[in-house]
Amino acid sequence: MTTKYVARLNGTIVGKRTTKDRTYTHAIVVQWSEENARKRAYEYRATEQDRRHFDYFTQIVEQGIEHEHVRVDKWRKEPDLKVLEGAKANIEGGLDGFVARIKARMIEGFERSLAKGGFDPCVAGWAGRLDLAQKAVASHTGPDCKLVAIVPAEVAA
Repeated sequence: MTTKYVARLNGTIVGKRTTKDRTYTHAIVVQWSEENARKRAYEYRATEQDRRHFDYFTQIVEQGIEHEHVRVDKWRKEPDLKVLEGAKANIEGGLDGFVARIKARMIEGFERSLAKGGFDPCVAGWAGRLDLAQKAVASHTGPDCKLVAIVPAEVAA
């Protein structure tokens, strides 16, 4: 037999769950910060990790088919030209172009999340006891999480 649970915040269902063998008493409801996500995407700046990745792709292009991830070896019978072409595409436009593409992907991801309701309240976890739910809240606090609430898990009809 399966049991269906729902979690409500202010009367609105924010999460559902079905289980065969577990009992849930509480749900942890979060709401991610749209403001922080927008800022992170639209004001994206190059990081040291971005620079290291760019340098790595540059190294692949410079070494060509002699690079360890491209060259022929006992596992690769032909040069992996997809790796080389990908590296060339990544360094196109220099570091500024590389970072601009990362920023564009960040913006695209943010806008996709926004369109799908990714910043609406949602269930981040379910718990079988109140003390476990309270413990789980600690992993969801911080500047990106605007709302953390523990709500009762209701058995759905």
